[in-house]
Amino acid sequence: MPECARCGDFTDNPAEAEYHYCDSCVDHFQQISNSGVIVRLIDGRGNYEVSVTVPGQEGKGGREGSQVEGLARGKMIADELGVDAIFEYEDTGSQWDLEAYLNAHPSVRSSVYNRLSRVPDRSVAGFLSRLKRKLMG
Repeated sequence: MPECARCGDFTDNPAEAEYHYCDSCVDHFQQISNSGVIVRLIDGRGNYEVSVTVPGQEGKGGREGSQVEGLARGKMIADELGVDAIFEYEDTGSQWDLEAYLNAHPSVRSSVYNRLSRVPDRSVAGFLSRLKRKLMG
């Protein structure tokens, strides 16, 4: 009996391409797909699509030209909306919670966080923090 690629539980579910997922993990990914953020590779040139399925927020998604850019955008949107994100490899059937993927791939995580550090903070709190740094620094 195969094991779930996400949680390790045994499952009778057929593989999605190369990976098996138990009912609980299939439900988990489906919930995020229905109301969350999805990052996926869309072509062989390394372009990524970021889809937002949160009602009323669908326009926040888009396309990015690299894995790091796609993951950074997906994480930023998910954090901003307070929802979960998944990272999918459609060719292999692999699905990851975005945070779990970043934790399992430290070099990618470092690159994503480096990219996120260059995103301007447009909030009032962010403005006050920048102003304080200027005045104190």
